[in-house]
Amino acid sequence: TAGTAQNTTPVAGIGTILDNDGIVVRIGDADVAEGQDLVFNVTFSTTSVNPVELNFTVTPSGANPIEANDIGTMVVRDSFGNVLTANANGSYTVPANATGVTVTIPSIQDNVYEGRETFTLSATSPTFGVTTGDTGQGTIRDDGTGGPPPDDDRPTVTVNDVTVAEGQ
Repeated sequence: TAGTAQNTTPVAGIGTILDNDGIVVRIGDADVAEGQDLVFNVTFSTTSVNPVELNFTVTPSGANPIEANDIGTMVVRDSFGNVLTANANGSYTVPANATGVTVTIPSIQDNVYEGRETFTLSATSPTFGVTTGDTGQGTIRDDGTGGPPPDDDRPTVTVNDVTVAEGQ
C-alpha cells in the first residue's frame, strides 16, 4: 500500500515474480576398462533452493550393447559428497543448493572377450522447472585399450611346431 500527500487514499496492488531460472541437467560420458567404475558427472546449470528429484535409466545402446551382468548397482552422490539413498519409486532426492550429482556404475570383470560395450545414462525429473533430455555415453573396453590398467580378454591362438616321421 502507498499514499501521497495529495492522495491519502491507500493504493494496493499485487506483484508476481516469475522465476524462470530453471535447472538444465547435463550428463557427462564415462569410458573405462572392464572391471573399473564408470563415473558420470551430472551437473545442474544452476542450484535450486528446493530439493530436486531425479530418476536415472541405464539403456543398452550402440553396435555392441551391454548385457545385464556387465554392470553393477549404481551409487549416486550429491555435490556435497553424500551418498543418496534411492526413494521407494527408484528416484533420488538431491538436496537444495547442490550443483549436481555423481553417478558411479561399476563394470563387472569377467574373462569373456566382449569388445567395447556401450550404454546410455539418462535422467528424468518430476520437479517443476527441471529440464532433462541429455544422455551420457558409457563405454566398457575389453580389448586392451582402456585403463589404466587395461583389460584384455581377446582370445589368443598358439600353434606349436610338430615334427612327424613320414608314414606315421
